[in-house]
Amino acid sequence: MKRAVLPVLLLAAACGGGRAVIRASAEQGARLVQSAAGVPSHLACAHCHANTDELRRGERSPGPGWPGMAGNGALKGIPGMSLVDAVTRCAMTYQARSLSPAQAADMAAWIAEQGDAPTVPRVEEAAGDPTAEAFKLAPDMDRGQEVWGQACARCHDDGPGPPARELQTQARLEILQKIYGTPPDLSRGMPAWTRATLPPQDAADVAAWLHPGM
Repeated sequence: MKRAVLPVLLLAAACGGGRAVIRASAEQGARLVQSAAGVPSHLACAHCHANTDELRRGERSPGPGWPGMAGNGALKGIPGMSLVDAVTRCAMTYQARSLSPAQAADMAAWIAEQGDAPTVPRVEEAAGDPTAEAFKLAPDMDRGQEVWGQACARCHDDGPGPPARELQTQARLEILQKIYGTPPDLSRGMPAWTRATLPPQDAADVAAWLHPGM
């Protein structure tokens, strides 16, 4: 595997106020994104982000695929967020772990090597797949707020689920896949909705209300 070096500037914690340079290893980053060793959620980054070959096969990716991620100007839906910050935030949210600055830099270096293919995950066209259907529907964001209040608020506003402000940083497709499948954070145990319990139009509406973009 090609080895990349990515310099990352960090403020020193000591009183000198100087800057230290971390020379990141993409080779080490590849190991980190593929392994769930020592991860509280038992999920590796690769469980949710697809590589180029997986995307070409049309496999579903709960999060954006690796290719193109480094060039995304709105990582986690936030314009201007750095790749290192996005990696750190993702690890805390979905893996329940804190990365060291060196680990985050290594992972960012590997991601930067993955090319610039489109970042939008491909949706399986399986018959009867409510996720694929909901993703294609024209959403009504006003109706989405009503759906949130009726179906989601009990757990996400007052209970164990992440609040709306956290979900608003996630892509619309990612939200839909969490609605109709096993959520990436297994420790929170959100029930999987079905077409019968939450129609695709309702799912499309609430996902667009949370994240009107991609």
